[in-house]
Amino acid sequence: MTDRELFDKSVRALVSWVRHYKEHLASSIFRLGDVEFGPLAMALGVLRMPRMPELKGVAEVPGFVEANVDVGIPYHNKVRERQRRQRLKAERDGLVAPKRLKKKAHGAGRSEAWSEQKAAKLRRDERRDKRAKRREAVAKNKGAAAAQVGGDA
Repeated sequence: MTDRELFDKSVRALVSWVRHYKEHLASSIFRLGDVEFGPLAMALGVLRMPRMPELKGVAEVPGFVEANVDVGIPYHNKVRERQRRQRLKAERDGLVAPKRLKKKAHGAGRSEAWSEQKAAKLRRDERRDKRAKRREAVAKNKGAAAAQVGGDA
């Protein structure tokens, strides 16, 4: 393989196909457990199996033979190759987090609710508190009125 772009596209194609297959509406027909990832990856020309949640905990994918090729394949596009080398150098020097670690750190912020959802929750909580105070006041007034009626007799 002479162009890294082909390597990237083959990995992207595999991941995209697996995600689409997993999220298909007819999941009773298209079960992810029945898919043989090894031959599929070989057919797409994947040199090294990518990290995917679907393969978590799988040590070796049956039917996949990892190619003994240096994956330091350069891009034909000189500008893109220069950017890749600069990013790798910065990662080695510790100036930026490696790409795979950066996504995990970025993903941590995604679990936070959107501002609209937060605002709606605050409004719900305020209404709930207001209703609880109103119930307490009504119960207190009923109790005081009952005591007055009982005290007058």
